[in-house]
This record gives sequence, structure tokens and C-alpha cells, in this order.
Amino acid sequence: MCARIRTWSSRNLSYAGRLQLIKDILIAKQIDITGPKYSIKKTYEGLLQHGERQHWSKVVWCRSSLPKHQFTMWLGVRGRLLTRDRIIRLGFADITTCCFCSEIETHSHLFFSCPYSKKCLQVIAEWLGWSSGHS
Repeated sequence: MCARIRTWSSRNLSYAGRLQLIKDILIAKQIDITGPKYSIKKTYEGLLQHGERQHWSKVVWCRSSLPKHQFTMWLGVRGRLLTRDRIIRLGFADITTCCFCSEIETHSHLFFSCPYSKKCLQVIAEWLGWSSGHS
């Protein structure tokens, strides 16, 4: 339902149309706007998407990292980096193979199953002094 908000152009909807769209979204999210005690705060809290706290958030959003690195890490954790399989879906390339090992390049392959990236992670883990249980 919220995707409808992202796709409609406010210039093309009348005031009544915008009100109806907002009312439809509030009804779909089961937010009571007709009760005797209407509260903007309760409506806002109802529209927020509450999920469980992510265990990786403190690693990504720490103060000692650069914003560019934070953003790249955030994309990686969410699986949104432009790997070749995603680039092909967008229509910008036609080669799907990993340049390191000639397997199909996906997010999980690049970070977890590619022999080259495994070796890189192993070297980093040794440099950090981590045992094999952390790598």
C-alpha cells in the first residue's frame, strides 16, 4: 500500500484524491482514525515499520568509520550491492561469471563461497588475530 504513495504524482491527484489515498493506507495498516480520541502521535507510530533491532547496526554505524564505508557496509549487509547478477537484472551487462573463479557472481557467492574472497577473509582474520572460528 505504501508503494502507492511512492508512485503517485501529487500534481495529478486532487486534494480529495490525496485524502482518500491516505485514508486507504491508514485503513490497510489498521490504524483507527475514527475513534473518539484521535492522536497524531498514535497515527505516526502506526505508520512506522517496527522491526527487531538488527545485530549488525552497531558495526555499520559506529563513529570510527567513514560515511562512505558505512554506506557500502550497509548495502552489503542488506544484500543490495551491485553484483553481476543484479547488474544483469537491471539490463546493464550480459556476463554473469565471477572474475576470480568463473562461477556465477551473486552476493552470497562473492562474500561467502568464492575461493578468492575466502582466502582474503582468511588473511584478514589472521592479521586481526582471530581464531578459525571467527573467519
